[in-house]
Amino acid sequence: MVAVRRPGMAALVPASGAVAALAVAVTAVTLSWSAPPLPPPGSVLDPTAAGIADPYGAARLAPVDGSRPPVNLAAETRDGDLRLALTDGSTGHPVDDLLVHDSALIHLVVVSPVGRLWHLHPVRVAPGDHRVKFTAPEQGRYAVTAEIARRGGGRQQLRTTITLEAAGGTAPATKDFGVERRIAPAGSPSTITARFGTRDQQPWLGMAGHMIVVGPVTSEIADAPIWAHVHAMVPGRQNRPDESVAAFGPDVPFTYTFPLPGRYLVWVQAERGYAVRTAPMTVDIPEPGRPAR
Repeated sequence: MVAVRRPGMAALVPASGAVAALAVAVTAVTLSWSAPPLPPPGSVLDPTAAGIADPYGAARLAPVDGSRPPVNLAAETRDGDLRLALTDGSTGHPVDDLLVHDSALIHLVVVSPVGRLWHLHPVRVAPGDHRVKFTAPEQGRYAVTAEIARRGGGRQQLRTTITLEAAGGTAPATKDFGVERRIAPAGSPSTITARFGTRDQQPWLGMAGHMIVVGPVTSEIADAPIWAHVHAMVPGRQNRPDESVAAFGPDVPFTYTFPLPGRYLVWVQAERGYAVRTAPMTVDIPEPGRPAR
């Protein structure tokens, strides 16, 4: 036993306990000098994260499927927000392992019953809870498509629909600019080129332009089987381009292979003067073996 005296009090402490405490303190001091510092946040990545960019880039494919299960998407509107609930398809738990891809956690496309387009980027407010301001301009069934990249699970495209009442919202403004179309039959590459006339386009979300494709549309837009998000890359840039530099263009080309014949809704988007310009159009894709119209 070891006697411990303090002003106005005395106590007996087991000698073995005092020795153990002293040993722990000495060990901690010693290790603090020899242990390496903790890595900075974000420096240690999931070893499968590289598969997001190129799942077949490795010389040998992994014998174990380390991908995450699919993500479930549910959408609702409340208090002026469009709220997205992301849950794991296996556990049902909120999904909170999204990676930033193309400068955003989620690339959200909303299309109204008459074909108005919103290209939005919700904000994470809690695990599995992402929100963005949205007020419906018209009544009907809206299509909702979310593109995500999950750590170790690659990119996923999530789709759902939501039926809304008209709430006095306004649709995004559209802008007519010159478009050249080289349309091929289904199954062959087509090229749609936006022509601005001057080299004053700015990159948006790291790209020279974006093109949203929906179709073939035979009844309600939300029921179209094909949904695609096509990029026009910034030429000659390996790193993230400076979005304040207005020096691209004057042409922004997009190449896409429409898989099925029929009528598609297409929106071309590019940034100019710090504003995203959107040009809607319809494209008729002929069957293979038939000339384009």
